[in-house]
Amino acid sequence: MEYDADSNMNSECTPEMYAKALGILINAQAVSVSLLQRRMKIGYAAALLLIDELEGKGVITPLNVDGYRTLSLPQKTPKDIDT
Repeated sequence: MEYDADSNMNSECTPEMYAKALGILINAQAVSVSLLQRRMKIGYAAALLLIDELEGKGVITPLNVDGYRTLSLPQKTPKDIDT
């Protein structure tokens, strides 16, 4: 599937998947593509699209110099953040 830059989401990155991914990351207090792959049982490309979407909304940080991302809003719940 191609990434749709106009809507900033593609058909694989539904609002339900976004909310589920956000909940997983908040509960785990960790951010990784592989975490989303394992917990959501999705492929690498779909997990990466979700990570990109969350980064675009400011929920997670871009990769730091060590190659890690962190939650920008760990005190928020999935319902507190616009999807």
